[in-house]
Amino acid sequence: MSHPDTCCACGIPVHSAENRRVRRCDICLPLGKHPPVHKRSNIRTLIHAWCSRTSEHTARSRFVDLRHFFGFVLGEPTPPPSTPANERAAALVLKLLNTSSAHAERVVLLYIETQAGLYADSTIARRIKTLRSWARYLHGKQASLCDLGDVPCIPATKRGDAAPAPPHEEVDAQRLSPAAKTRAQQFIAARNKTIATVLAHSPLNRSGLLYLDWKAVDFSESTTSDDGTTTPTHVLARVQVPGRDGRLLWRHLGHQATRALKHWSRVYTRRFGATLPDRPIIAALSGERLSKTHFYELADLDRAH
Repeated sequence: MSHPDTCCACGIPVHSAENRRVRRCDICLPLGKHPPVHKRSNIRTLIHAWCSRTSEHTARSRFVDLRHFFGFVLGEPTPPPSTPANERAAALVLKLLNTSSAHAERVVLLYIETQAGLYADSTIARRIKTLRSWARYLHGKQASLCDLGDVPCIPATKRGDAAPAPPHEEVDAQRLSPAAKTRAQQFIAARNKTIATVLAHSPLNRSGLLYLDWKAVDFSESTTSDDGTTTPTHVLARVQVPGRDGRLLWRHLGHQATRALKHWSRVYTRRFGATLPDRPIIAALSGERLSKTHFYELADLDRAH
């Protein structure tokens, strides 16, 4: 009985029954196996040296990118963060680089093609830069055959292009009536602009803004006159953030960030009725907190501009 050819993730047709079962060619088949014990320490040493001069956030992002690529190559969900998962993902890339230059580049190019439309161009570019950085480091240590130097990075979206909504929000918006769809798109556009402005003109970092709730925002301060009356004074908005010792501290926003957040509060109220204290400021169309993946994509896209 003849079987139609099945292609591996790298695009190479597979013919044998065993290869068709796992959908892996002879080159990719061994990539998913754990590296031998005597090599695990070598991978750990290489990873440590590769990330030794980077910030904790950069190192964490690098491992996220490697694990995402790992899931793509093996056709599995992206593994959760852990030291063994980071080492296994890094080892898989090393194995891939030692198959052949042409094969490694083919897999990475296919990875780029499959990610287009699912993630922002800047996110794809960052992931490819991570792969190239790891490959270049390994090649410099004479641990791999190629450095992926011929693999292009996806260019970031040009200035003036509208920031794409996350895929699930696009799907939700398409199901709405024309009028509701327009309101949803206006909501998304206002939210994305708020993210960009607040990050650019306030002491908040990305994590601080993502997990900020309305109860931690104050748009006015009160002054008490000699006769005992209390009058609100409209000044720069302030937000409550945790300090290094765990105590909550107030931090003032800039003028542009204050205006952006006040405008966003009106947009938010029109959609959800009120800015309830325990609700997230950066919300999806459903009112739930925007996922970390989508939030970072939007923040990275604006920074790339």
